[in-house]
Amino acid sequence: MRPEALFWRIVMRNVKKLRRLTIIILLSIYLTSCATNDEDKNDDPTVEEISINVPSAEEQNETDMAFEEGKPEHVYINEELDENLFIDAELVLPAQKIYSYSTVLKSFDYEDVKNTILQESEGDIGGEKGSLVYHRNAKSGHLDFYCSYATEHGLISDDTALSGNDAVYKIKEIFDMLEVGGELEILDITVMNKDNLEAVKEIIMKDIEYADILTAKGYDGDIFEDDIEVYRIECALSEHGIPVFRNRPYLQQITDRFMAYPSTITVTISNEGFEEVVMTGMFEVYDEKGEEVNVIGEKEIKEAILRKFGDVILPVEYKAVNIWMEYFPLLTENSFLGVDLIPVWCIDFEIGGEKYDEENGYTLRINAVTGAEVS
Repeated sequence: MRPEALFWRIVMRNVKKLRRLTIIILLSIYLTSCATNDEDKNDDPTVEEISINVPSAEEQNETDMAFEEGKPEHVYINEELDENLFIDAELVLPAQKIYSYSTVLKSFDYEDVKNTILQESEGDIGGEKGSLVYHRNAKSGHLDFYCSYATEHGLISDDTALSGNDAVYKIKEIFDMLEVGGELEILDITVMNKDNLEAVKEIIMKDIEYADILTAKGYDGDIFEDDIEVYRIECALSEHGIPVFRNRPYLQQITDRFMAYPSTITVTISNEGFEEVVMTGMFEVYDEKGEEVNVIGEKEIKEAILRKFGDVILPVEYKAVNIWMEYFPLLTENSFLGVDLIPVWCIDFEIGGEKYDEENGYTLRINAVTGAEVS
């Protein structure tokens, strides 16, 4: 396996576990602190609820209007496929024509991006093929962390107070200028002002052990201007409304070959400019027509599930509870850059009666054209 492939594989497997563990520790300490200081609640840091206007699905997918219109077919499936193997899910067959595409990982001119698009006089920029990583300065990473921490803890509301439309516009403008394949989709936006940042900083620094690490990184010295506004915007790619692989749920590989990089974009912007830009799994613009393909339906999906589990003695119940389509950027074998963007059916399974989530469930991806297992 190539070193960069192994790196990405290890990162994607462990980053969520590390993040969750950190959040649990910090939140536990914060809640304990709140309980012990109940008599002096007014002195505790609070996070003001603010957020922004997120473009509607209609606004984000204007290009889809030109796509072939039709009425998708909804098929509800509820049956036992084999011993301890069930399906209880709705299958939505697309009304539009489906295509596969051939492209390559995006080759960014990093200095050109820095000088002509980001228009920043400072900062570092780089990344592997298909990736773009920009940091304006050390404090930029701090701002990104404060925002992501607040989001994970639900400290920011979904209501509107500050307008982030300008920030969203800047991201879309850069995306168009970079000429990246696919359509930009806004997933989540976090907005913070001075009060929010100071409150989150104080909450985080209550963890003595963790605070030592942050102090070494200079977090304790962070001072925020009165008028500061920070926007952290998570984006992804789609193709005619069908999401491109985002590694959610996480990829479970069936071969030693690294098959795909998640297509994700995270941008942190303040009123001083771009703080961080992280893009992964980006690919070049491809022929919009692509190659028309016929996707499999209910019968073939059931057959694919039976091929996966039919010869296995399942000790507990496996139940397919969710089926959806996504585009999977399969890295061309024996190529460092080639990408085949193929439609796949994703099937979530609940195991042993446990409600599905990314820790307790299992997701099977099958090629929506051939029915072969992808991951």
